[in-house]
Amino acid sequence: MKGDWYPDVVRVFYHNLNIVNVDIHSRVKGINIHIDNFIWMLLTRLEAEGASSYLPNSEINQSLRKRDLYKSWLRFPERYPIERLFVHERLRIKEKIIAYLLAWVILPGRLIRDRMSTEDVYLLHAIKSNIPTNWVEVIKNHMMNVVFKKSHYLPYAVFISKVLEIQGVNVNGEQRCSCSGINVINRNTIASLGLVKTVKGWCFKSEENLSYSSGSNLATKAECTYFTPETNFERFAAEQFRILNEKFNNFERRFNEAQQRKEDNNSDEDTMKTSDSE
Repeated sequence: MKGDWYPDVVRVFYHNLNIVNVDIHSRVKGINIHIDNFIWMLLTRLEAEGASSYLPNSEINQSLRKRDLYKSWLRFPERYPIERLFVHERLRIKEKIIAYLLAWVILPGRLIRDRMSTEDVYLLHAIKSNIPTNWVEVIKNHMMNVVFKKSHYLPYAVFISKVLEIQGVNVNGEQRCSCSGINVINRNTIASLGLVKTVKGWCFKSEENLSYSSGSNLATKAECTYFTPETNFERFAAEQFRILNEKFNNFERRFNEAQQRKEDNNSDEDTMKTSDSE
């Protein structure tokens, strides 16, 4: 979601957040905040309908085992050790994109982002199986987890800021940040997941040329799994990864510049000390 957001009032919103009769309630600057189904529909176009497909004990998941689901999504199920269960690394292309999208875009801010939670496993299954999911419930549950775990990262800041403005919170004079995006799909987005572009489409870098799997089985180019974004969901996922990749590159550049300045300053201090001693 694009728009302005206000860090201080968002922080107050989360501090006072509670669920009352399935709706989100909070209090900011003396104003009671209420996020009901009308607000969700108005700002996000999400309806509070569908199954609780993220819950292991929901009716649609009772006959499923998360380990079996996860194993069915791996490129090489026989090569994956049990202690590496639920990590994104060896998933097939489409499953890997969905898992990353869940961790970084839909349910952001968790401490561990390269391993699927139990909820992620069942959500991925629901997405792949076209099971209608109550995404309003999923997001509300994630917001409450943020409160319980006292996370320093507060998700959905733009959405919350829009809610506060609609319900009369005065944000004049508040620190303001902006969130924007560019509607351009860049192939570096998918490459950041370990994928490369070939004449046939996208495939994992390790599969680009002839490679050996598990010592003796030869894997040829014909056996590669190729990926080209086709659906709106896949194109959306590709765009989100492009944005994340750009953020990481900018962070790495700023970090390197800071390290270089620090080294330059230390060098200048050493030179001055040497000069004084002489």
